[in-house]
Amino acid sequence: MNRHAKGGVSLMLTAPGGAAGGASVMVNYRLDDDGKLTIEHSAMADAPAPLRVHPHPYFNLNGDSGVGDHTLQIGADYFVEVDAMGAPVAVAAVDRTPFDFRQPAPIGARLHWPDSQIRLRGEFDHCFFVRSHFDGGQGALREVARVFDPGSGRRLQMFTTEAALQFCTGNRIAGQPNDVPAGPTRRRAGFGLGANPCPDLMSKPGPTSSCSQGRCIARPPSTGFRFSFR
Repeated sequence: MNRHAKGGVSLMLTAPGGAAGGASVMVNYRLDDDGKLTIEHSAMADAPAPLRVHPHPYFNLNGDSGVGDHTLQIGADYFVEVDAMGAPVAVAAVDRTPFDFRQPAPIGARLHWPDSQIRLRGEFDHCFFVRSHFDGGQGALREVARVFDPGSGRRLQMFTTEAALQFCTGNRIAGQPNDVPAGPTRRRAGFGLGANPCPDLMSKPGPTSSCSQGRCIARPPSTGFRFSFR
């Protein structure tokens, strides 16, 4: 890990070589003076290989209890339905479903809606298209989601160059060591927002970056989060 003087932290992750060769991924975290945390990736490979890398951080804006009172807004008209194992199976409109976060709505209340996808998974762990679905690829860095905690007044804004985002309410991380009483390993103690190039639908595979031998990805994904008070 390398820490930069102006609020930047870089991590180097290395996959050992094998029949398909190895790869190194550089993750750069940069915190600006205006409260914006930017995450960028680049990669180098021993041999040509497909590569998909994107962050999936978890947050809790009150720090003490769950995230049920947090209000969420996602600029998405479509989301991806999944099967019981969480594999993507179809694209559906968010209209008249608990997945319609085009206007701010409390996360916890939506988990109690009578919806087949919520019953199947017991949580949100779904991909939302923040650009025209199936577009894939990268676009300009833009705001795609907002989360607000009315108790603390804290607000989180998410920005990304990607076509989709993954939203998760953290049920699946339950059962992990919870030696930190209010830590993110407790069930629904945090929510996840992660940029996604595009889900792997059988009818339309998502885009994959090509990592040439000894060369970095030409356009690394970029994701940013801004923290503020409202």
